[in-house]
Amino acid sequence: MNSFWPAEWELTPLENIAHVSTGCPYRTFDYPEDYLNEVLLIDHINEGSIEISEPKFMKISEREIVKYKLKKDDLVFAHRTSPKQLGKIARFQSAKTVIHTANFVRISPMDLRDSPLIEQVLKIYKLRGLFSELSKAYPNVNSLSLAQIKQIEIPRINLSAMAAISQLCESF
Repeated sequence: MNSFWPAEWELTPLENIAHVSTGCPYRTFDYPEDYLNEVLLIDHINEGSIEISEPKFMKISEREIVKYKLKKDDLVFAHRTSPKQLGKIARFQSAKTVIHTANFVRISPMDLRDSPLIEQVLKIYKLRGLFSELSKAYPNVNSLSLAQIKQIEIPRINLSAMAAISQLCESF
């Protein structure tokens, strides 16, 4: 993955600079029941933004809601989807309480200043087709494992190099 980064840039696995996790595995329902809590979920990623679902219902405790809710600047990554959608990423910016489900991977940078960098690097990898190369293909679905995502190499760079990455991303 690092063949197109300048040789002087240090690379580190994503797991060294961010927490990478799958989400809540619980089933959702369209209609309320006494034992279900109303929740908002990620519907899909569209043009770098997160589309939030209509309210759904889930058997989930308040403690689990805290555990699985997205936080500002968390990155949402499509890891199990169609080949065209694989690797789509968006930064969570909403003030709403949205539950992170197993349909997407959550990437929570340890230093929030790394969120834009990680987002740009992953966009470059998607545009270069690297996720398709790494993924396991099933009929109509490509999949990256959590272990593979954690090992994606991210440059550890200064602000001037960040500007170079942004320019590279804009050139696609």
